[in-house]
Amino acid sequence: GQELSLWNVAVNEYASAGDVDGQATANMMLGDWLVAPASSPELLGFDLDISGDPVQGSATDAEPYYATAAATFASTGNDRGLAALALRRAFLARCRGDGAAWAAGLTEAATLAQSCGGASLLQLAGVHAALAELEGSGHTDVDGLAGQVSTWALGPGSTSFARGLVRLVVAQAM
Repeated sequence: GQELSLWNVAVNEYASAGDVDGQATANMMLGDWLVAPASSPELLGFDLDISGDPVQGSATDAEPYYATAAATFASTGNDRGLAALALRRAFLARCRGDGAAWAAGLTEAATLAQSCGGASLLQLAGVHAALAELEGSGHTDVDGLAGQVSTWALGPGSTSFARGLVRLVVAQAM
């Protein structure tokens, strides 16, 4: 469809410019579109503007694009890209119903985000981890998570990003 045509244009433009990280990002974005067509793995497939169940695409179709992006990010030393991919691959595990792999992927995403200074991704991974814990055991440290996110948002972070994280939690709760 039109999405693949636009993706081909983007990949070709990045290739012409010699921007391998741009190509990897394009692959990551196509994987996102394939697994969460109306949303993003960052939003666990939810459309935060519309209430309802998340729309899921195909985790199987997304994985090859994530693998290509991961290989490129690894070869260029792009830890921020690898952290973003770890979060997405954790979402694929969630789509497969593999709670242990979901949690492990989120730990990897948080570790990589911490090491490369990806503060907003670190917060997002923390919220995803809390939601994974809630799905798995029914319990999580809500007060600790809220304190961590609000301290970050009111300090070096972003209050608008924190509001988005709250909307994600509300969407999951509904």
